[in-house]
Amino acid sequence: MPVIFREVAQTFGLNVDAAGILGAAKIHGTVDGIRLEMASTENGLRAVVWFDPPLDLGLDISTRHFAFADSMGTPRFFGDSNWDDEIATTCDDPGRARKLLEGAVRRHVLKLNSTSNNFTMTDLCAKVEIALPYQEQLMSLVPTLIQLGKDVATDRLGVPPPRELKLYAKVLKEMAQKVPLQLSNVPLKAEGIMRETAIKLEFTRTGVERYQAELLAFPQTGAQREGFLVKPETLVDRARVLFGAQDVQVGDAPFDKAFLIQSGDPERAVAALDADVRALLLELRTVFDEVEIRGNVLAARGPSAKLPAPRLEAVLEAASTIVPQIARASGGVFSGPYR
Repeated sequence: MPVIFREVAQTFGLNVDAAGILGAAKIHGTVDGIRLEMASTENGLRAVVWFDPPLDLGLDISTRHFAFADSMGTPRFFGDSNWDDEIATTCDDPGRARKLLEGAVRRHVLKLNSTSNNFTMTDLCAKVEIALPYQEQLMSLVPTLIQLGKDVATDRLGVPPPRELKLYAKVLKEMAQKVPLQLSNVPLKAEGIMRETAIKLEFTRTGVERYQAELLAFPQTGAQREGFLVKPETLVDRARVLFGAQDVQVGDAPFDKAFLIQSGDPERAVAALDADVRALLLELRTVFDEVEIRGNVLAARGPSAKLPAPRLEAVLEAASTIVPQIARASGGVFSGPYR
């Protein structure tokens, strides 16, 4: 296997890791933006192509391994025996999944399923397992996996957002007509610049019909800095403060109770956290479980159900207002005890 791996790696410009005492021979790398890897196993070979970013379909595709699978009550997915009798498919929303799988992706899945001992595909990756592979087989497998990755990247663009996120997608689409935002649906994501602040908002699937909203905001120009921390204060934080850890007070009781503040320049931190910024941060706490500032970067995350779609534009406006202000307080290096 290591000899075959070296030849395959050389052909496609991949890296090869020789097998160790307990490890397996492995090749890995990125081809045309698609990340893949192959590793020897006790039963032969496992090859994986990764989807970046992961899909949000709740997808679970796998080879059927017994002849009467279709007669045992499993729902039919395409109404096509080539697929339904050979491949088991589950997902959150069959309509969205079919949109991804109806074209080139479907052909690659059928080919990989028919030429391997086991095939699986999830939101994260597609994986094939082959017993006793030979060189010509691997030489054919690599480009098929790469093309599958490319076609998933292309065809996901035509998949609509999940119904639970359609209102968020509508708000973001309307915003994109006013500010330069780049949007994608799988997963639902927006990236762009607002008031010289880089904004990234993404909704990641956490379960069936459940999604987490993750917001990241930082200055459009300049390096990310350290030396300034604002985060929700926990019981552990309060105990550490009692033993000497720093907690800068701004003189705003609700804010001081809600957040722990640490800075290499406390006076500058207090000046940056003026009344408007404090109000915005407290407002963000009402729609996110976690709101944190590290240096000049604002991060927030929480279940999408907690973030009302009509407030989405105001949330992004708040982030683009806060970041320039906190950037002024992020130059110092925190050096207090119990950091």
